[in-house]
Formats: sequence, C-alpha cells, structure tokens
Amino acid sequence: MSDEILKDALNLHAGTVLSYSPNGVMGDGKHAFCAGLRPQIALCEIAAKYGTDKLKHGYTLYYDKLFKNNRNIENFLELGIFRGASAKMWWEYFYQANIYCVDNCKPEKSSEELICPPSVLEELNLKQRIKAINCEQDDRVELTKIFKDIKFDYIVDDASHLQKETQISLAILFKNLISGGTYIIEDTITMYDMQLGNIRKRNGWGIRLGQPELPCPIAYYEANGKLRNESLFKDSTWYVLNKFIEAKIFDSLYLTEEENEYLTNHIENIEIIAAPQKKSDKTHSALERGKGRLLKDVWYPPIHQPLPEYTGTPNSKLKAGSLIIINKKAKDKQH
Repeated sequence: MSDEILKDALNLHAGTVLSYSPNGVMGDGKHAFCAGLRPQIALCEIAAKYGTDKLKHGYTLYYDKLFKNNRNIENFLELGIFRGASAKMWWEYFYQANIYCVDNCKPEKSSEELICPPSVLEELNLKQRIKAINCEQDDRVELTKIFKDIKFDYIVDDASHLQKETQISLAILFKNLISGGTYIIEDTITMYDMQLGNIRKRNGWGIRLGQPELPCPIAYYEANGKLRNESLFKDSTWYVLNKFIEAKIFDSLYLTEEENEYLTNHIENIEIIAAPQKKSDKTHSALERGKGRLLKDVWYPPIHQPLPEYTGTPNSKLKAGSLIIINKKAKDKQH
C-alpha cells in the first residue's frame, strides 16, 4: 500500500470522527484514521490495499459510515467487477459474508471494450466466500434464477452506469434485499451532466442506447441562455429517483407496471449524494462565453454569462461521481 494513497485517504478523512479499536486505543500515526471496530483494518485502508478507486472518489468514507456497525452480515452483492479490486475489498471488510459479484465478460455495448476478462472471475472464485458470476446486469431471467433463494443485506451497483440497465437491475434485485436492507447505485449521471454534456463518450455513461443524441448542450446554452428542460431526460436514473423523492412514486419507462409498483411500495427512502462538478475554467468563463463560435457550420452568437457549475450535494465529501442510497422498508411497513 503506497504512502501517497494513505496520504490522500488521510486528507479525505480529515475532520471526521475516528472509530476506536476494541481496546479503546486509536490507531498509530498515519493509520489513525483506519482504527476499526475489530482488530482488522477498516475500509479505507483495505481499499488502498487492493487499489479500488472507491477510495480516491470518497466512496469508502460513506460506505464505512453505513456499514461499520453491521459487518457481520450473511450475503453481499456488487454489480460490476472490472479487475476485481472492490470484490476483494468487500471480501476482507465483511469478514464472514458470502461476497457475490456479477459482470458481463463480453465487450461493452457502447465501446466494444472488454472491461472484465473471464480470467478475473476465475481468480476471484479461488477465494472462499467469493462467488463471481458472468451475467449481464439487466438479464431478468438469469439474475432471477441465479439469486432465487438468496437474500442480501447490501447491494452495490457499480456496473454499466447506463440508464436502462441500472433501472432494470434495481427492479430485479431489490426483491432480493432483506427487509430494511440497502441498495446503492454508484456514478449515476447527474442532471448537470445530462444538460451540459459532461458524459464519457468512451463508454456511453448516460447515453440512451439506440436513441439519437441531442445537439451539443453547450451550444444550446450559448444560443438560448438557459439549460434544457429536465423532462427531456425523464428516462434517466437521476430523473426517476428524484421524482420518487418528490412524489413517492417510482415510474421508470424501462420497467413493467408490476416492477414500478413493487419499488413504489417497498422503497423507504432515497438519499442522493453528488460531488461538485465543473468543466475547464475556460468553459465556465464569462469572457469565453462572450466570443460566440461556429459549430458544424452553425454560428452560435456570443452570450455574456458564464456557463453554470454544479455545486454538488450540500456538504458532500465526494471527490467525483455520486452515490444513491436506497433503503428498503421494514416488513411491517410494506404494502
């Protein structure tokens, strides 16, 4: 584990309350922030050990707060394996749990890049308690069959990040959460991203596959002086979940009526945490906005106001991306 990673983690955790070890003594020196509830090291240091980017993005800070008092669980599931770093992190952190992880060992739909080679699953499956599974995250039939008799305490979706796949996974697997369990979606494309085009074209995060892309969002802002209407993105995960927060009704275009009804009746609450986002200083400059530009033979006149930045969720400690925490109702509250 490199000192640089530990230094970043210390900076990230600065100002937070540290956990005490069982004997009441804080961890020593640079490991103080990792003092755990057990003799084992805590999540931030385990993340550094295996090299998962959940540490540098700030996710482990939130995960440790969520999970640290309930590490003795039975089953945990993560969608998205990549090279297996986070699966190993969860395996060590949840020291008695069965760690299930799912990825599709075929080239990605949008980029045709092989994200998770079969060899990664083979290596993970050598560890006791890890069950790495080759399956698409939106395969209703296969996922239902694989997890028919399994209930999870926690589920984390760090897979494709695409709208349709993310929402279908939620609909399929939310039924496999225990009463009062938690489902977390990482790196959901925000409405800021949707409206200003801050989308990774390499892997198509946020792109609605099979549908034409909207014209350049920044050019639209320059021509009109305003952002697009949010309802243009009503199929997006960000839009659907925020609408649930407002109206307590889950309404996804990608789900069946029965799936939408189940989520409406069984979601207790949703918390959305997002990192601040901006493009280059040049892009946000009022001076640059005042120049106008030619784009694909269309002249967009100058607009003398800066392109807005996204401030993120108030008090967010995330360095990048977002976390959406979806809690399931206890049995006595379910319809």
